[in-house]
Amino acid sequence: MSPAEIARRLDDRFRLLRGGDRSAPDRHRTLLAVIEWSWRLLEERERRALRYVSAFHDGFTLEAAGAVLGEDALDAVEDLVDQSLLVVTDTGTETRYRVLETVREFGRLQRESVGESQKVAAALRAWAVEPGRARGRAAVQPRPGRGDGPAPRGGDQPRRRPA
Repeated sequence: MSPAEIARRLDDRFRLLRGGDRSAPDRHRTLLAVIEWSWRLLEERERRALRYVSAFHDGFTLEAAGAVLGEDALDAVEDLVDQSLLVVTDTGTETRYRVLETVREFGRLQRESVGESQKVAAALRAWAVEPGRARGRAAVQPRPGRGDGPAPRGGDQPRRRPA
């Protein structure tokens, strides 16, 4: 294929990658088959976790996974790491997890096939806006011994004018 043909087909990476050595076992013939084979090895809890964490576009922390997965986030994330479906990166200040792009796309397709897209999007939105809400609540709460006014602004917060 020419580079232009490959570029046109990148939107459907699984169709592009079908083919390969006909003498190879079925599960090795295509990238899709390999991912499907790994998927079938997962328990339903792990499948649900992969459907959810594949919604994070640029990786996630364990705390973020817990916000969308609930109590069993640690076990589910560890199981996905053990299955080589998540990549672990230690940044020095935190551990981050990332789903490889092709696996992330597979997770999206699985999420759509079971009708969880809206539920996952809502969980992701809730996780994303909560830190802002928490900061907003903290900014307007009285501070003991400092009067009834809001907490002072930090240097990193923009000035806001009253409406």
